[in-house]
Amino acid sequence: MAKEALLVLDMLNDFVRRGAPLEVPANRGIIAAVQREIKKARRKGNPVVYVCDNHTHDDKEFSKYNWPPHGVRGSEGQKVIEELKPRAGDIIIKKTYYSAFYKTKLQAVLKKLGVDTLRLTGCLTHICVLFTAYEAALRDFGVIVVKDGVADLTRDYHESALRIMQNTVNIRLE
Repeated sequence: MAKEALLVLDMLNDFVRRGAPLEVPANRGIIAAVQREIKKARRKGNPVVYVCDNHTHDDKEFSKYNWPPHGVRGSEGQKVIEELKPRAGDIIIKKTYYSAFYKTKLQAVLKKLGVDTLRLTGCLTHICVLFTAYEAALRDFGVIVVKDGVADLTRDYHESALRIMQNTVNIRLE
């Protein structure tokens, strides 16, 4: 029987709040869907894993990729938004790049929990969600992307990423 974990990607103050450095207005529109998925995971006894950007002040992502500083360690902006606040027993994975797997402990944590399927929520659909979905599929996880639980900077980026993922082995849209 499959064991599923819910991943909540980068639903941080720096991506959600009005006026935040990397504000994604569409993120505010998915909060209810992510809350629904968290409640569903907890009811089923599935792990809830928060994957959070965790950058240094001088992270190369800010200069090399021209992103404004965001998710800086120890800042208010790096915290998960209050509406989705982790509870005791939830797992927090800190990442410094787009994929939740890249140089993190996510694979080891999922293996220890016996997880073989991931439900993805959060942002950005065409970057962190897409990179995480692809890497999870390459690592033989089943992947479900919750369509109303992911958001992006533009509708075009969002829809393009969903189309790409829809045509990938081991990735399913729901």
